Amino acid sequence: MAPDLPAHFASGPAYFAHCLKNGLPFEGIVNPSISRDAQEILQAGLRAMETGASVSLPLPAFVG
Repeated sequence: MAPDLPAHFASGPAYFAHCLKNGLPFEGIVNPSISRDAQEILQAGLRAMETGASVSLPLPAFVG
């Protein structure tokens, strides 16, 4: 059985607060670039569901 994770790995907000409090770089799910890319993918999925058409990335609203 795997050992329990430290409390700061219990959730995204807990990890974000841990990094902020300890001056650590934001990595993984709280990294701004990764979060932005994930949001773009989710937005593309919503547009595809609404229109029934394929949606290409990058989305025009996310360029720049």
